[in-house]
Amino acid sequence: MKNPKVLLYSIILFTINQTYSQKLNLDNYKWKNRLFLVVTNDSINQQTQTQLKEISNLKDNFIERKLVLIEIQKNKYRITDYSDDKKTDWVIANQIHKKYIDNKAPFRVILIG
Repeated sequence: MKNPKVLLYSIILFTINQTYSQKLNLDNYKWKNRLFLVVTNDSINQQTQTQLKEISNLKDNFIERKLVLIEIQKNKYRITDYSDDKKTDWVIANQIHKKYIDNKAPFRVILIG
């Protein structure tokens, strides 16, 4: 082995990346909830802020319709379930944004279910 420090450093980085970069599994909500995805390139986008403010005012409607909010930004996402007042911390995920964003628009809303 040429340099054990480089190997050790590589293993540590790989482990950290696997631990903190989690894939969003939408199947966990199948037959339980409808998903309301707010996908954006930029968290300070005015459309995003307006949409999230409107959603927070419609909390009871989200509960009644069993909607779960998933905010997706470039390298992270978080989930808000108003039925039990839970909001997750931001989770690092690199691929989910690419799956749902439209390159022509910096902001997108998707209803699943």
